[in-house]
Amino acid sequence: MAYQLFTYRHNKTLPEVAWLKEPFVYDFFTLWQVGERRLFRDTIGFKGPHEDRFWDIGYVTEGSGVVSIHGSVYQIRKGDCLVRMPGHTCMISSKDTDELQICYIRFELHDSERGEHPFACMNSMLLEKKDPVRRDHWGLADLFDQLLREIRYENRHLLLMAGSYVNQILVAAYRNYLGQVERNIDTSDHMVPSIGGKREIAERAVQYMNERVLELKELSSVADVLGYSYSYLSHVFREEMGTSLQAYFSKRRILTAMQFLHDEDNTVTRVAELLSYQSIHSFSKAFKKQTGQSPSEYQFRYANEKKASY
Repeated sequence: MAYQLFTYRHNKTLPEVAWLKEPFVYDFFTLWQVGERRLFRDTIGFKGPHEDRFWDIGYVTEGSGVVSIHGSVYQIRKGDCLVRMPGHTCMISSKDTDELQICYIRFELHDSERGEHPFACMNSMLLEKKDPVRRDHWGLADLFDQLLREIRYENRHLLLMAGSYVNQILVAAYRNYLGQVERNIDTSDHMVPSIGGKREIAERAVQYMNERVLELKELSSVADVLGYSYSYLSHVFREEMGTSLQAYFSKRRILTAMQFLHDEDNTVTRVAELLSYQSIHSFSKAFKKQTGQSPSEYQFRYANEKKASY
């Protein structure tokens, strides 16, 4: 089931990095590839064979450009999510003055007798809406970053962790295309109480925390904005998300800190201040609890890894 891959190069070639040496098989899907593609004044295109059963989910990490999927053309920019359905053609071009960076996964959904995955609904949804490009509202940048880190390190928990992150990427992509963010979530400071079920309440809380990770000081304000008591919101959140509000927000802060530390100009002190930690000590302690390494160790390791990839 090999892909036909063709590239039109107008200036310089920037490499594609594909990480998996062999597919990873899980209950609901098989992960065939995880990779990163960088383009500068280039156009790449690919098409699977007629019986192609592979899906591709991409996330634009830097830059802007144009993508043509199955004959329809879309502008893309940093923060966009793209989906290529099985059997569809795809061509991606960077702008002449902009380097475009995309990370992606390629996978195959298993037949229904193997179990239903939530992402299976994407097929009929895309056929109906014919819109394979959506703005991401569900943290795909962090999920792809974590997945790529796991793949690069090839540790003994790689298979388990990769499956976990891919599951989250599929669900996040599904939520973006479901349009729940556009329909139900008002991201202003005047959000009205939800009239939906408990799941919607929890998802609204997630969205609010994600978008205010730098300014949110007290989690009680989340309940105030959503129009619920803090005890009720805490109960609903744990019931629906399987974790506490505090645990979720703590993890979100660390994921944001990791993104900041990717920039070598950001010191550990500066990152701690941006995220409103009381001290460098408390920041370092929280960071190490989540990642197993100190902020400075993480920043050093990431910088070395980045240099080695060039």
